[in-house]
Amino acid sequence: MLTAVPAAALILALAGAPAAEPAPQLSIAVDSPQGSAAQGERLTFTVTVRNLGSAGVRGLRVSQSVPAGTHLESAEPAGTTQDASVDWTVTLKPAAQAVFHTSMSVVRVPGDQQRLATVVCARTTPAGAPLVCASHSAQLPSAAAVAAQDDSWFATNRWWLLGALVVFAALAAVAWLTVRRKRGTAV
Repeated sequence: MLTAVPAAALILALAGAPAAEPAPQLSIAVDSPQGSAAQGERLTFTVTVRNLGSAGVRGLRVSQSVPAGTHLESAEPAGTTQDASVDWTVTLKPAAQAVFHTSMSVVRVPGDQQRLATVVCARTTPAGAPLVCASHSAQLPSAAAVAAQDDSWFATNRWWLLGALVVFAALAAVAWLTVRRKRGTAV
């Protein structure tokens, strides 16, 4: 004869453990029309998160990094900003998508960096591992190219200075010849 406890254990064993909830099936992309960046320029990004699964996803946290050397200008819809990221929380129905837009200005170009990259990830728990991630990078001018772009007064006016020197030399030669002829000295 079965007692209540062994009977309950037998029923649970036959029924199996409760099925774990399947992981959300998501895709994520970050796009930008800019393939290169320089100091003073503005970069715009479009982040698209799609639910590819048949179950809805609640409380999906989407985070986009703000690269070193940039300043977050705007985020649509408005997100929560951290030191180096902007975060959104969204619920996605099956086959639905969410689109976010950000704008960042390049305030300084790190000298040793060749690319400026932003990374976007989505997770269901704040401390959990990301479910999907995507990145976009823009090429930065090399340190040598930045150094070669000398915007000093001399660099931008050097051809005018050279022309002025040539004209001055020609006028000096004409003046010297004129003085020599008036004195009657042979050249």
